[in-house]
Amino acid sequence: MKRFPGILLVPFALAAAAARGTDYWQIADDTQSSNNSSLSGTGEFGGWSDAPDGTDKVAFGKSYGAVDPDGVYHMRGHGIRAPFASSYAFQGAELVFDGTNPFVNDKINETYTFTIGSLRVVSGTHGEIRNGDNNQTKTLAGTNWVVEAGATLGLNTGDRGQTPSPRHFVCSATVSGEGTLAATAGIGGIASIEGSVTLTGDLSRFAGILSAGEKGATYTGTHADAVTNHRLAVAAPSALPWATPGGLPLAGAVVVTNGATISFSCDAASSVLRGWDFGGGATPTVDVADGCTVTVLGPVSGTAGLVKTGGGTLVLDAGGEGEFGRLVLAGETNVSAAALAAYAAACAPLPR
Repeated sequence: MKRFPGILLVPFALAAAAARGTDYWQIADDTQSSNNSSLSGTGEFGGWSDAPDGTDKVAFGKSYGAVDPDGVYHMRGHGIRAPFASSYAFQGAELVFDGTNPFVNDKINETYTFTIGSLRVVSGTHGEIRNGDNNQTKTLAGTNWVVEAGATLGLNTGDRGQTPSPRHFVCSATVSGEGTLAATAGIGGIASIEGSVTLTGDLSRFAGILSAGEKGATYTGTHADAVTNHRLAVAAPSALPWATPGGLPLAGAVVVTNGATISFSCDAASSVLRGWDFGGGATPTVDVADGCTVTVLGPVSGTAGLVKTGGGTLVLDAGGEGEFGRLVLAGETNVSAAALAAYAAACAPLPR
């Protein structure tokens, strides 16, 4: 009996295409009540539609029955208030940040894990997950987060509040893509003065920009300097990205600006293809814990200098020439703006 393996490819291909599930579109902002969030409740304030024009409203949350576990949910620039639960997992197949400044705002004053298994930030979009209540640490988890080229995913710990307060994210998600993953702060009113984002997941395949010290996408408050106290912490070697788009050099692949801090509690090395930028505003800080060594193999840039804190060792080893060819900074060390600029000038520049 003859076999025709090509015939078998047709139903397989159709099944693979169908596996993506139905697309749903968010109708409006859904931020009025934790109990009615379109991520967990009835979706009364915002809700979802399976028609792009919003004409066919469908249930998402528990009060209206089961969600579509294979559904792809597009936010279209709207905001969602996080669910009222001690732990929560987004129940669709994929949550898509698209449109203008979509966000998930976590306003529950409680420490828990918020899981988004699959998250995609579309090119041209600045999406944010916001830690919007006081004195709390939230864990963000996921197995497939993609930040497309030209997109930004901000993990924001400085949402609107009555008083500055400690707000922290621990992100254990696996992240890929060629966009920007940013530790941001500041939405309106007051920005957190003790905010931090700690990365513990796998970013080894992330080929984009890792940034600390950016303002939030809709920052309108008067405390513009509060963001300068923000901290991006690398807590696992795999949490420091190694890849670049197409395997080509990327200048400013790690950005520490506006006086922010990047800290390390592990040994880590940054690829020769990934340049670092320390900016030109307030002086940034690199903190390396006791017993740890962080090596930056790619060229650095910046005119603000840097402050090295912690008992560990920071090695700037970009293959420059002369006095600034290799900087080994151990313990508490200040590198002046002039010295950093001279070192950067000695390094071979990376094309962007």
